[in-house]
Order: sequence, then C-alpha cells, then structure tokens
Amino acid sequence: MTLPLPRTSRLKLASGDLLFWREGGSGPAMVMLHGFWSDGGDWDLLMAELSSEFHCFAPDLPGCGDSRWVQIETLKNPASQQSPIASRQQSFKVDAAVAALADYLTTLRIRQVYFVGHALGGWVATRYALKYPEQVAGLVLLAPAGLEDRRWFGRWYSRRFLVWQGAGKLLAMLRFLLAPLGLRGTLNNLLRYRSRLLASPTASSLLLKPRRELWSEVLSSEGLARLKVPTLLLQGEQDPEIPLAHAQVFNQHIAHSHLVVTNGGHSLHQEKPAQVANWIRKFIAELEPIDELPVSPRKPNPDPVVAPGVGPAEDHPHP
Repeated sequence: MTLPLPRTSRLKLASGDLLFWREGGSGPAMVMLHGFWSDGGDWDLLMAELSSEFHCFAPDLPGCGDSRWVQIETLKNPASQQSPIASRQQSFKVDAAVAALADYLTTLRIRQVYFVGHALGGWVATRYALKYPEQVAGLVLLAPAGLEDRRWFGRWYSRRFLVWQGAGKLLAMLRFLLAPLGLRGTLNNLLRYRSRLLASPTASSLLLKPRRELWSEVLSSEGLARLKVPTLLLQGEQDPEIPLAHAQVFNQHIAHSHLVVTNGGHSLHQEKPAQVANWIRKFIAELEPIDELPVSPRKPNPDPVVAPGVGPAEDHPHP
C-alpha cells in the first residue's frame, strides 16, 4: 500500500527550540507522541488509517528526530569523540517536553486534543493530561512508560554502562574472548542495544539522569488517581519492554480507563495499525465530541514557522 505523504513543518518555540512535525487529515485534532528510540514517522501507518476522520499531528519530541532541543544539542555532535550521551545536566526532561508541547499547541491555536502516546510518548502525554486536563479530551496509551516501579527502573539503570565511552570496544573484546563459553550471542545483543541507544541520544540520556531527578517525573499511583481524562490502554501480551503489569496499574488507578490486551509486541501501532485505529475510533465515539479544526488550522503567532514543506491471536478487553 502506498501511504500518502504527510505535510511537514518546523516551528521555533519561545524557548528557542525547534519542533518538527508531520500532519495530515482533517477533523478533530489528534496528537501522536512516539516512543524512546523513534520519531514522529513511527505513526505513518496509524495516521494513514485515521486521517480521514482526524487532523493528525505527529511531532518529534524535543531533541528527537528532526526536532532540536537547545539544552541537549551538544549530545548530538557527530564530531565529538566522547559518548554522545555524556552529561547528566543535559538529560531528557519529561516535564520540559510537556512545556514544549503546550507552547506548540498554543502557537497553533489548538485548544483541545486527543493524545495518542507510545512508551515515552505515553509518559509525556499522561504528564500533560495531569497538568492541562481541560485541553485533553481523551488519552490513548500504548505500552505507556514512566510508572513508579523501582525494580523496572533499576533494570533500566543497569544498562547505563552501555553508553559509556569505550563500552563498544570492551564488549567487542569480550565477545572474542568469551566466545568459547557460548556468550557471543549475548554480547552481540548488547552491542546492538548500544547502537540503538547511541542512535537516540536524547531519549537515552534518561539513563544518566540522577535518580532523584527522574523520580520527580515518574507516574505514581496517587498521581494516576488524580487523572480524570478518559483513557484507553493498549498493551501487547508479548511486549518485551513494558510489562503488562504496568498497564494494569494504569487501568486500576485511572478512574475512566479501559484496558485492551492483545496478541502482539511493543509497537502495536505498527504491528496492527488497522486494529489499533478501530479501537481508537470506538473509544472516541463514546466521548464528548470536540471541535474540528478548519481545513487550514495553523494561524500561528508572527514568524514561528521556520521551514514548512512536504515529507518524503485473540484480543480481550480488561474492564
């Protein structure tokens, strides 16, 4: 299937950051937020499914993809001989991403939206809905990250050595030395994971974030209980990254939530976009409608747009 090319634009925010996004379709505004190791292009398949009914926006989160985050730009300097994830002081901040999104939507004069978030994007979307509940008509969270779980974050922090300078050479040497012990496959997996981390330095900088600072942004059970926005949770049974138990905690504490568990992995929006779109349609059909955006919704503040252009099993609901 040939997908329609989404329109693309860049917007300079008041902070000096540049936010890049894809958009397509017409109707009520739907903002799609990608996961840890990706960008807004993650949503192309789902956007193609929903763009006949919704005006879809898929921004690259600050510092990810083609968006530029001033405070973390030094981490992406390819000429540096240091690890591109080198400073605790320049780590990704979930609440700063929330502030950037608020600036983005205000500039585009979008007053109310549906948020769709995957993993890190679900974390950001939930924090946004807690801070600006009047702007969020509904939340769709796919394998949301950010739950207050010290064991899970402990495993997360155990990977930080992978971004240290020299870790690649050390792993390559160990792969050679330990091959007779049958550990070559394990070390190959670690090397691949390291490459993935270094390809996404902004999101991966969470590994170097001081625990106390990170803990101020996690989603506690008490915080989720304060969330009054209707929420749909979608979780793959075979997700290797985010445990089903996390989605169940979200569902337990959010008052107006519904959990669907399906046969699938971590990226349901790419694995089964038509089915995910159907779940979203059904969920939104039961909510209070919000205003449709005009055909040309953007009438931003003076001179903010920098570079507009055109971009290249059985399922079972858990009540």
